Amino acid sequence: VLTLPDGRSITESAAICILLAERHPEAGLAPAAGSPARADFLRWMAFMSSVLYPAGLRFYYAHRYTAAPDGVEAVKQAALAEMDRGFAILDKALAGRDWLVGERLSLADVYLVMLAAWHPEIGKVAAAWPDIERLWARLRDHDLIRKLNAAHAMW
Repeated sequence: VLTLPDGRSITESAAICILLAERHPEAGLAPAAGSPARADFLRWMAFMSSVLYPAGLRFYYAHRYTAAPDGVEAVKQAALAEMDRGFAILDKALAGRDWLVGERLSLADVYLVMLAAWHPEIGKVAAAWPDIERLWARLRDHDLIRKLNAAHAMW
């Protein structure tokens, strides 16, 4: 939850990222509105929040997604397959690119790595999706991200 200056709150991590980028364009958190990379930024933020995030929820809270006493494991396996499919799509999108969108780090990169860090088989990320691992390595070495990780233990 992000509390806004007027006291209202906003939920949903992708929405928070997009709003922060819009309210602080000088920070370069996302490609500028109207730029060619902006459409990709919105595309991938929506993709990650509609495919990867809910798959993670289904995996970690599988009991919420089945009424069958023996259904939890099936929900978890389906969620893991959906995560893997989504990460494969994103890994392909990163091929030959330094960043997911545009020519510099954006919140889409941070959001992707956060979701990758939630993968229940974390060792699989490096092995199965080398371009995501390459991005993650770049973020591990990024000064600001390193400071944030030290303060918040993101990964």
